[in-house]
Amino acid sequence: MEFIVSQVLHVIKVILQTVAVQFKKKKHILIAFILVNLFAAIGYMLLKAYSGLIIGLIAVIQTAIQYIFDKKNKNVPKVIIALYFISSIIGGIYTYKTLIDILPVLSFIMYIMSIIQKKESKVRLFTFIKLILWIPYDLYNLAIASCIGRIITLVSTIVGIMRLDRKKVLKSK
Repeated sequence: MEFIVSQVLHVIKVILQTVAVQFKKKKHILIAFILVNLFAAIGYMLLKAYSGLIIGLIAVIQTAIQYIFDKKNKNVPKVIIALYFISSIIGGIYTYKTLIDILPVLSFIMYIMSIIQKKESKVRLFTFIKLILWIPYDLYNLAIASCIGRIITLVSTIVGIMRLDRKKVLKSK
């Protein structure tokens, strides 16, 4: 039963993430990412994939903090960003069982980089890299719906980059 509930949560996560990368405004992307990370964390918990759980929970907190700072039109202090890195590494060490458990930590570093960006195009670029890092972890932990979803979201992210960012790159040349 936990496996099925996990897959359902990952399907919801996939839908939200696929839609999120199509948003023009960063605040909408962040709100969706809070929910994405929450559903992912719970889904990984049900699969006993604890690296994914820890990283997902840290990502919920980080995204909410980023949203608050963005709303005030302020930068997140560098010390808080450093705490994100440190907490993800400690969480990765604490939940480490095999080499595959390193992937969520590396992915979270890309997530940190995506969230602190001012330009939506950079958010999408780091999201692209983050997705690629999660796919092997999902396969290893039988997060099938999540893996399929990440591939779909990867395609959606590429579409978002082509649709929203390519024109800006061409204009700047």
